Amino acid sequence: MIIRDCGIQVVDAVLHVDLIQLNLVDLDIILGMDWLEKHHASVDYFRKEIMLRSPRQPEVTFCKECR
Repeated sequence: MIIRDCGIQVVDAVLHVDLIQLNLVDLDIILGMDWLEKHHASVDYFRKEIMLRSPRQPEVTFCKECR
């Protein structure tokens, strides 16, 4: 099953994605390279941060362990 144009909230922004249902136990969602490109993602591996600069949305920084 595919859920098209689903809005997901990342911090202060609602970003859209097409979701494909998979039978996975420990994961809720996987956002792939195409989605990251669409939302102009920059990944800082050292700081464990992803910055999203999606058009017409606020700039968002998501981090696993914010310092």
